[in-house]
Amino acid sequence: MFSERFFGADPASAAQYRNTIGAAVDALLAALPAGACSGATAGELSELLGQAPAADPATGAHAIPQGVADIVRHSIAVWHPRTAAHLHCPVLIPALAAEVVIAALNQSMDSFDQAPAATVIEEVLLGFMRRVGAAKEGGDAG
Repeated sequence: MFSERFFGADPASAAQYRNTIGAAVDALLAALPAGACSGATAGELSELLGQAPAADPATGAHAIPQGVADIVRHSIAVWHPRTAAHLHCPVLIPALAAEVVIAALNQSMDSFDQAPAATVIEEVLLGFMRRVGAAKEGGDAG
């Protein structure tokens, strides 16, 4: 039971993870809005979304709540041409894949012992950014 509730290397965990992520993707794609926004008023959305979505106990803790579709349908479609001048931009698909990995590993950047690989990657990226910045300024960042 434990391995089915938490992400890990156990085959039951892996199977439940794959099923749950797949269901989330299916639910998201099925409810994506066609337009830039639904046009619903704050009052209409308060009535529709007034209660936090919860999984149906009969379908299990990993079921995607039905209310998620309503949230998706009434979200801003950042990929739509009419939202191009909005404050945030469309999400790159590789970034979504990275988020899946980041969320599953749940690394804390507090110290090396909590995220050894992530700490080294952070140092490599910071070094790269330092070199790029120095090159633009004509200096040497080592």
